Amino acid sequence: MRQFVLALAILCSLTLSLRAAEQITRADQVRGDKTDVEDAGLWIYNDMEKGIAEAKSSGMPMLVVFR
Repeated sequence: MRQFVLALAILCSLTLSLRAAEQITRADQVRGDKTDVEDAGLWIYNDMEKGIAEAKSSGMPMLVVFR
């Protein structure tokens, strides 16, 4: 029984350490999301003329964020 508990503890610690090593940082996730949204054409970034043209053609308002 003692060997079973030890083997289970080792297995759990290995599983947790592998999951921790696979995690992506928040900055990498944000960069990936930004790329996905831009590639899908859902977000116009750093192109005011294109944004204005899209708003006029769709008849919808646009949200502009200055940073």
